[in-house]
Amino acid sequence: MIRSGKLLFLLPLTLSMMIAISAGAIQIEAGNTILTLDEVLDRLDSQNGISSRSDLPGDTPVIFPGEPSQLGAKSISAALVMSGLALRPDGEVVQPHALSERTRAERRNIPHFAATPRSVDSIDSGGLVLFGRVYEPPFRVDVRRGEVLINEVLVYPSPGASARPPSPGSREIFNHSELERAGAAFAETKNRGEAQSAQANLAETMLARPEIVSARWRDENNLELRHEDGSIEMITIGDEGREADEDPLSREDEALEELAAGLRRVLEQNYTVLAGATYLLTLTHANAFSFRQRIEEVRNSPESDLMKLARLQAWTGQRNAAADLLYNQ
Repeated sequence: MIRSGKLLFLLPLTLSMMIAISAGAIQIEAGNTILTLDEVLDRLDSQNGISSRSDLPGDTPVIFPGEPSQLGAKSISAALVMSGLALRPDGEVVQPHALSERTRAERRNIPHFAATPRSVDSIDSGGLVLFGRVYEPPFRVDVRRGEVLINEVLVYPSPGASARPPSPGSREIFNHSELERAGAAFAETKNRGEAQSAQANLAETMLARPEIVSARWRDENNLELRHEDGSIEMITIGDEGREADEDPLSREDEALEELAAGLRRVLEQNYTVLAGATYLLTLTHANAFSFRQRIEEVRNSPESDLMKLARLQAWTGQRNAAADLLYNQ
């Protein structure tokens, strides 16, 4: 049996304070490179031999998780998607969404009330961002009726949004038949006593899809996939015969308790949790506290909203979370 599901936590980000680079318009924020669209189009022309174009402003920011020298054709396409853009087959870069970032953020802004915990076991460290609003300690993480709450606000399952999120979901990327074929091939190879080959072949199969930029086995049963939009998907391999004997409610309860425990650890170590209508993220780098200091600096800067959005996304690793921070204060 093979299952696919979005991973709750994005990978820990490599964080550093913003550094402006004098060469051209390239800038570095939180270890991510911010280029202009004109620079990206020039790189596309030189690498692909095509005449790329766009009606969008040439200074539109494009964020890339790495150094400028690492920008290849596939990473450029991924960077455009992460930046809310799309590269058409004819080389044109467009804005694929009819609604603005502000409008979509406002539609994701679910009214909520974060209660201040009074219990002795509340957490007095860390940072919390709920639907774009920043909260200070204390915090309390609870599991109740199949939900995980922080300060009485639902953070998992994500409540969803009235506007369809721009990032593709796992079911949109891998259909059931593809997963079944991949799982069958994995099981056949593993049953021949070739477990390492089975893992390598499955990772290679997933990497063959243009939406996947990396594949990494977290353990013998879980393959972690990073999509070009920056999201993480987990492919879980299990023994179908054993699963039929397990109590699905027990497994769900156990998973929720593990999630809650993980969120408590994040806050206890002075890291940051971000939750919104379409995501639940954690920033767990040793300098994650710098992110909370940087939010107001970016919000109050004289830069364009698009540049502010790119800077916040460099820290969050997720565009919806960055847009919520910018527009749903």
